[in-house]
Amino acid sequence: MAVTQAQVAQLYVALFNRAAEGEGLRNWMADGANKTVAQLADSMLQAPAVRTYFNGSIDNDKDYIETIYKNILGKDYSQDPNGIDSWVKHLQAGHTRGETLVKLFEVAQSDIARAADPVAAQTFANKTAISEYVSQRIGNVSQDEEGNYNYTLFKQIISDTNATNLAHQKRLVDDAVKINFTTNDDNLVGNSSDNIYETVVSGFMGTNTFQPNDKLDAGRGNDTLKVSLDTNFTGLTTGYVKNVENLELTNTSNAVRYFNMNNIENIKNIVMIGNYATRLTNESNIATLTASDVKQGEIAIVYNPATVSGSNDTQELFLENVGTKDQKVGVNFSGIENLNITTKTQASFISGVD
Repeated sequence: MAVTQAQVAQLYVALFNRAAEGEGLRNWMADGANKTVAQLADSMLQAPAVRTYFNGSIDNDKDYIETIYKNILGKDYSQDPNGIDSWVKHLQAGHTRGETLVKLFEVAQSDIARAADPVAAQTFANKTAISEYVSQRIGNVSQDEEGNYNYTLFKQIISDTNATNLAHQKRLVDDAVKINFTTNDDNLVGNSSDNIYETVVSGFMGTNTFQPNDKLDAGRGNDTLKVSLDTNFTGLTTGYVKNVENLELTNTSNAVRYFNMNNIENIKNIVMIGNYATRLTNESNIATLTASDVKQGEIAIVYNPATVSGSNDTQELFLENVGTKDQKVGVNFSGIENLNITTKTQASFISGVD
């Protein structure tokens, strides 16, 4: 059975003590296509980068166990001598280093371990999650002029992750890799990573960064365009947005705003945030819409007539903290025959739905 992305990300935490980059993770996944996780771990332990990290301790049983125990559970020999000694015995009973590591993974994530030390168990789970998240956001490790790799972010994000700050760590990663539009005409080309692009629609020339001539081809990956709306956006003219899967619109103004989707192709998921709603127009394909914290206006997408020309078109709508009991928010999807509504986390109050 092929190893998964999450399993390789977990191996990075244990064996490198850092987050995974996209290219490296994919290479190890390819190497593990016909291996167990334990077999892949044994292969990774022969990699020069791993041997460099262990700095000679990889061939000493106790040193090896102490290193992975610290990376997985955050404890050294002074804190848990019995635990470390038991894993040294497990290794010396004839199990490979990879087999011992995978067994330690299983024990560290067991119900018994979570009950005994929930903080340590959750910290490791969060480190695994952030390692995988980094691999989705960052394709390669940067190099200096002499060819030395800069692992600072990859190491720091793991070092600083604890049992409660996963969401915060993800935001730090996003901030580190996000790509901002400028006040000039931009021509942005993406890559295979899951990139985040940010832009601002404003009536002030010095702060407006989404121009009618801007071009974005995000390439492969699951990419997101985040737009801060302070005024209406009348659409792209010679510009375009391609290969972006997710559109996040945050209305920062004190009024309902319009966002023209002209030349923005094949968006799959749209998120609408802000006290006032945003009305989307000229949309060329039916996208899943999530509305969050909208308290005023009307949640609406105006599709191109050809897009909703069928007799069985379906709109997925997710609501989170929309409207109030006393002030319901309108919903309008002209041309849609089937509207599936799902509420998340907090109650929502809408009108215009039979």
